[in-house]
Amino acid sequence: MPVKKKPRPKAQGRHPALRFLDLRGNPGVMSSESSEELAVIRAARMGSAAAPRRYHPAPPAVVDDPMIGGPVIVGRERGGSSGGHATTVLYFLTASAIFVSVVSLLVGLMPWRLFGLGGSRDLYGGQSLAADDRDADGKAPAVIRPYRHPGHDGDGETRVCATVACEKEGSALFRQLEFHQEPCDDFYAYVCKRWETAHKLPYGAARLSIDDTLLDEYELMLADIIQRGRPGYEAVKDIFLRCEYPRKGDTHWLDVLAKMGLRPFPVVLKPGTTLDQVVKDLMTIGIQPLFSLSVERSVENPEQSYLLIGQPALLMGPLRLGLDIEYSYLDDALSGFISEISELNHTARSNVLKVERFLSASMDRHQIEGSGLNDELVDVTEQFPKLAKRIRTIVADAFGTDLSKRPLKTYSLKYLHALESGDLTANIGEYLNYLAFRTAVEIAADNEIDLGDLMAVSYSRYAGYPAPRPITRRRLCIRMMNRFEPTLIMHMSMDTTATRLGGKASFNSLLDLLETVLNETLYAQTEFDKDFRDSLVESVAAINWEPIVPDAVTSHNELFRRLVSIYETASGSKRVIESYMALSTMFRYRDFAQKDLDKWVGWRGGMLSTYAHLDAPFLKLEVPFPVFDFLRDPDASMERFQIPRVGVRVFYALYHGIYHLAYNYGAGKKPTHFVAKLHALMDCLGRQYGKLRWTESRRRIGRNSYYSNLLDFLALEPTYQAFLRYADRASRDERLPKLENLTPRQLFFVEYARNFCEVNNATFLDRVLDEGAKAPGWYRVNGPLRNFRPFADAFMCKPNSFMNPLHRCALK
Repeated sequence: MPVKKKPRPKAQGRHPALRFLDLRGNPGVMSSESSEELAVIRAARMGSAAAPRRYHPAPPAVVDDPMIGGPVIVGRERGGSSGGHATTVLYFLTASAIFVSVVSLLVGLMPWRLFGLGGSRDLYGGQSLAADDRDADGKAPAVIRPYRHPGHDGDGETRVCATVACEKEGSALFRQLEFHQEPCDDFYAYVCKRWETAHKLPYGAARLSIDDTLLDEYELMLADIIQRGRPGYEAVKDIFLRCEYPRKGDTHWLDVLAKMGLRPFPVVLKPGTTLDQVVKDLMTIGIQPLFSLSVERSVENPEQSYLLIGQPALLMGPLRLGLDIEYSYLDDALSGFISEISELNHTARSNVLKVERFLSASMDRHQIEGSGLNDELVDVTEQFPKLAKRIRTIVADAFGTDLSKRPLKTYSLKYLHALESGDLTANIGEYLNYLAFRTAVEIAADNEIDLGDLMAVSYSRYAGYPAPRPITRRRLCIRMMNRFEPTLIMHMSMDTTATRLGGKASFNSLLDLLETVLNETLYAQTEFDKDFRDSLVESVAAINWEPIVPDAVTSHNELFRRLVSIYETASGSKRVIESYMALSTMFRYRDFAQKDLDKWVGWRGGMLSTYAHLDAPFLKLEVPFPVFDFLRDPDASMERFQIPRVGVRVFYALYHGIYHLAYNYGAGKKPTHFVAKLHALMDCLGRQYGKLRWTESRRRIGRNSYYSNLLDFLALEPTYQAFLRYADRASRDERLPKLENLTPRQLFFVEYARNFCEVNNATFLDRVLDEGAKAPGWYRVNGPLRNFRPFADAFMCKPNSFMNPLHRCALK
């Protein structure tokens, strides 16, 4: 039943901010108000009838000041006759001495409380910024001129939100914004510089970001929900606790290695056993070391399916640098592994790292996933006949002949060439050692011995950079469940997660708004001919939006019972983790493959993602809980500030689907005019980003993020339009307390940038710039905004400034 929202409180007017010039002539916030005056101001903000006491000096000399809040008071006008010079000088010196004394006293007693910088924790975890910036009270807001637009923000003196939630939000932003940074010179620094200072990177971590903060909180939330338990989910709790607290004597992972023929170590293939048999056994428990396997729907005919054969996931991810430092964590984990099962063997260690590097060098680098592009898919049987026969045999032995008879397709031609030639497994001993290590990494949870480094390598958020290291078992177990079967956990926690967002009615109405804006945006595209537009709009309308939890598990009791049975069967097994992995894998590949389209009921992107997910054939939009900022107050006055975050993360996935739909519309023919323009825009952004100089790194950004840069840019405009539409619809065109200088439109861009704040390990940052599929946050904020005219208008940036270049990239 929809949750009824509380009536929104009426916003009150604001007391005009007093401004002064400090001794260096810099504008700042008047901090010498008496406690009585502060009380009157606060009462006025709360709508009290009390009127502020006013001091009436002689008429001041006014200097033009673009800041809102009145003129700058620099001194009294000289009046009277010339004979009063001595008296005037005496008065001036006396007043100056009193002023300096009062300010000095107040600086020591009041300003931290006055400006909300008393060391409290901010809304995103982490200590108040004042803890690292003792002169924060002396920092005045940047010179921000209000953006005036008919019907929006009127004369710049609009309402100020008076809710408690708005007060908290205003205080948090006031502490975060770097007011000494000119927004038009570097908007990312303006929003994120002080956040970076306040959030130190944990030792060994790759990155700490706003998204990481949300994911960390969500993992602990899920762990608490599972540990408390709910009727009907007892088996979920049992598996989780067996994972977090292994029973004494549980060393089943060693038994698994022996059963797979991967123990003792170094590994020697047993007589009568082949490598393919080992690979088949590993695939039955969800480990795909030789090639990846997934069941996909045909884009042209979703009622038909095929097997997509691809390259396996690596522990470190695809690398070109080849630097030894990149493999230090892998080396540490391998040392722990060897010390548990064998005497230290340096040759075995170097061989395992050698295999990982060799696999990486044999892999394709895809900017755009090829499974959704008809022209990119190749028939494996025609291109690699011997390899196709080998793959079908492995799949049939692992999951049954029904699955193995499906068409085999791929877009990883380079890797399959290396696989068919036999180069990847030429040294069988080295490769078997690598498989033993990979298997131990995956199943290390089923073990009473603390193998923190080993587990962190496989379940780290950023490949090869566990954060923090070693990863706790509590987080490990949630990440393992997310990898193999998260659907039931999402169902178990959906009431709690919905409540954190203000109820289902709240986030559903927000998503409805985004969908409406997207449809209007597509209809308004002048680049579309009528047939293409109708086809695209029809395809987009067919996408099912699924927030928080997959629809199928909430609407089909049979599916729910089958998922529960997986957990119940696994929890009753001695080898709980191995059994859980095997059952969930069989459920996806064997059982679902035999039942119509049941195999697509789950989510492909899992629950631990901060972006929506839309895979081919583009029929289901997954919107996980961390797409929303659930640390934000769910009060109705804060709803609009979800849009800069949620809109970007939803439209990013939708435009990924739109690109593929547009590309496939012209497949086998000349690409559509729209696709050609998208490619031109992508190239323009890539060239522009390549010329940008970022002081945090001497490296230039590489080409791998071109496609992501395009999606970032395309997602910005509809998100901005949704924000304006919400303000009109909900009458929420309000400013925030303490930030009355910022117009609602400026607040949109601040909230937009805020969600990309991050701190990076220097080595990891170089790797992201060279190889990353997504650019660092600095590019993802400044790049789209400097090409978006409404930003320059909102902050009145001078022409040819960094954030307002003369030549912009645009879809034209």
